Amino acid sequence: MSALRKWASSYFSGHDGVTKDMYRTLNKVKGAREDFDVVTKITQVHEFDEYTNELRLTDSSGDSWFTLATKLKFPHLRSG
Repeated sequence: MSALRKWASSYFSGHDGVTKDMYRTLNKVKGAREDFDVVTKITQVHEFDEYTNELRLTDSSGDSWFTLATKLKFPHLRSG
């Protein structure tokens, strides 16, 4: 079991857990009317108020979007 854990740790540190056909880039979702998944990196966390963080998200296309995330649901978010 320890060998499997070591392999999983090393594999997923260098590879995404999802393939490119499973998500869309931010530059292609403007005006989308259906649900979609994105893979992004949190590049900035700003404390919006005592209950909410504002996040700046950037993906592989280079586009950045801002979104709100509640601290109750996502208490351990950090930049990077």
